[in-house]
Amino acid sequence: MSTPFTRPLALVTGASNGIGYEIARLCAANGFDLVATGRSAKIDEAAEQFTHDGAHVVPVRADLADTDGVETVWKAVGRAGRPLAAAVLNAGRSIGGAFLDTDLDDELSLISLNVTSVVHLAKRVARHMADHGDGKILITSSLSATLPTPYETVYGPSRAFTRMFALDCAKSSRTTALPSPASCPAPPTATSTPALA
Repeated sequence: MSTPFTRPLALVTGASNGIGYEIARLCAANGFDLVATGRSAKIDEAAEQFTHDGAHVVPVRADLADTDGVETVWKAVGRAGRPLAAAVLNAGRSIGGAFLDTDLDDELSLISLNVTSVVHLAKRVARHMADHGDGKILITSSLSATLPTPYETVYGPSRAFTRMFALDCAKSSRTTALPSPASCPAPPTATSTPALA
């Protein structure tokens, strides 16, 4: 493990499992220290692995479906005391089932996590990176963003928003100081916006 401040810093949300975990491991193995987030104690276990991969890790347990959780993550980035070189806004969840059968509170929570927290954190990150003149953002989405998603009536549209938001931010970055975000996991034949390059 390197000492703090000798490696660039990356923020990875949803880093305790799935795609976020794998991206955080890749970041750690490729020279980044991490602020890694998850909403359960599992983030502490993941942080141990990221440390073994070579990173100095600040694990943050926060529920990003809540505004206070987003601000908790952003305060942890600030306490790191150095510029954020990369941010992977990956936290998200799905709800399956017929729309008439799913719980409204669960769906509103999904929208808060998959949409609202992405905009909230992206605004903080993009302004920080613009102020420092450098940085990259990767916003993950889903193939569900590109086609109808029966039995995921709220998830698919939430990821469609995330995808379009990332693409629009990338367009903005061509004329402003914003870093370039990228979008959704896709089949190998699909094209996507380059990220973290």
